[in-house]
Amino acid sequence: MIDGKRNGIRVLIFDSTVGEGKGVYCTFVATQTSENLFGLHSSREKIAQGSGWTAVYRIRFIQIPWTLSITRIEELLNKL
Repeated sequence: MIDGKRNGIRVLIFDSTVGEGKGVYCTFVATQTSENLFGLHSSREKIAQGSGWTAVYRIRFIQIPWTLSITRIEELLNKL
């Protein structure tokens, strides 16, 4: 987990699961704002919002061990 700030906005980056049972593994980039600042361009990326937070995540594809590349995470952070 990474916890920090970008341009005064709190940001968390972490891996977790979503769904029932064992769930599906994915990486999240979350901001402490109810506004979607990410401007997504991929249909594979999803947005979750609640309790003053907005998170972008991508569901794991086949056996790839991560769901958002470092380059993609940097792109998302640069939008803040």
